Amino acid sequence: MIRQFDENGGRPIPFEEVRHGQVLDEADEEIVAYNESYAMKLLGGVTDSFNQGDIAAGVRKAKELATWLEGQPMWMHAGIMAELLHKVATHAPPAVGRGLARRALLIAPRVGNWAPAGALIYFSAAIVHRRLGNVLEVRACCRELLRLCPREGSRNFWYLPYFLQSELLALEGKEEEAWPLAEKALALISRHGAFDVRLGLQAVLCCAQLNESSGRLKAAHRYYREYLDTKCYSWLKPTVTIKQAWDGFHRTKEPALPKF
Repeated sequence: MIRQFDENGGRPIPFEEVRHGQVLDEADEEIVAYNESYAMKLLGGVTDSFNQGDIAAGVRKAKELATWLEGQPMWMHAGIMAELLHKVATHAPPAVGRGLARRALLIAPRVGNWAPAGALIYFSAAIVHRRLGNVLEVRACCRELLRLCPREGSRNFWYLPYFLQSELLALEGKEEEAWPLAEKALALISRHGAFDVRLGLQAVLCCAQLNESSGRLKAAHRYYREYLDTKCYSWLKPTVTIKQAWDGFHRTKEPALPKF
């Protein structure tokens, strides 16, 4: 049976009290520990289903967890919801992610800057809307990320707003505006890493393609090589993108000097 926060005199615990180490009474501590471990167990079930390829079960469990989280204090609700939305954005159909993103975005402004949960919510919502092709929503999420990222400790997703905006500009045929943003995204990845490895690799490939279309063949060749040389699990680099990188690598290769 799930224990609620009004049981045995318990109450919702504000994050500020937890962060500053204020003493909680015994009933509060017990309920917080139980509910947090239960939430992590449910989140683990969602992850396991997605990893096993059972998308339907993962979606069902994700919806159940999202409903259960509504009765929890904000620091737990936001943290678990952010992780859950990222799993759904990555593995589930984008139509499912859109519903969960809508719920998560309602709480994101209330999270504040005290934890990476708010930024992770905008991060994952941007991924969902990117997959759906909702340009305005992606840009709105990018604006929030640009506002939050300088205040956040989790620097390994700072690259995302720059990468997503460069991708959108490229689709609109504005390569000259897009490639500086792509270069900045790669600089941030080089410095802080990429929270989502697949998007980090896509950022490298996108930068190569933008440089090629803008006539910067040497830079494009270097980025194509970087993409091809990156060692990772095979599922992180789909066959179609590997072919694109190989084709671009050969297109941008300097012509061999004639032999005499």
